[in-house]
Amino acid sequence: MLASLVARIHASLPTLSLFLVAFSLSVKLATSIWLRTLDPVPHHDYSYVGSDYPSEWPIPVPSVLLPSDASQRYNLSSPDGTAEWRAVVPTPHTVRLGPHRQPYTVGMFHALRCLDVVRAEMVAPRADEAHTELARHCMNYLRQAVTCRGDLQLEPFLAPEHVRPIDLYGTYVCRDWGAVYDAVEANHAEYAAWLSEETSNTGGAVVS
Repeated sequence: MLASLVARIHASLPTLSLFLVAFSLSVKLATSIWLRTLDPVPHHDYSYVGSDYPSEWPIPVPSVLLPSDASQRYNLSSPDGTAEWRAVVPTPHTVRLGPHRQPYTVGMFHALRCLDVVRAEMVAPRADEAHTELARHCMNYLRQAVTCRGDLQLEPFLAPEHVRPIDLYGTYVCRDWGAVYDAVEANHAEYAAWLSEETSNTGGAVVS
């Protein structure tokens, strides 16, 4: 009888071991969840003073599709083309963030402004050294921006001797630039309202 009991115990050991392991994991998981509720990750409220600001403007920007094309707009030197290049950067190009409404520019607008600077340099007299220095800055900024983003979109290479060797008629998955423009417009309106209220409260002493 004792031998039979021992045999039954040995037969049930794998099941018992599996149960104990599952129970232990369940206890650890429940404890971990409970501890997280007691000590949640603190939310940092940026002051936007000095270096206390986020690396990226925290606004929702969904993804959109951008089909590339050979646009006839954005001519380099025509009056209409010049106006179109100027219009891609909002006025003002800064946003005001934080309780003190500190001014910041957005990387997208910096890059677009630099493209306009390079365009103007291409059609300007070569003796204009002031433009040349700004264009050097912009070319370097655009180089770093393109390198930083490391775009891995594959573009079919047709042939090295072809007039247009790269097939530019693909579709890109992009961040919705329209959402950025909308957020900038809303920020400008919010800042104008804030500035008006602050000016009224302080008798015109607010420096914008």
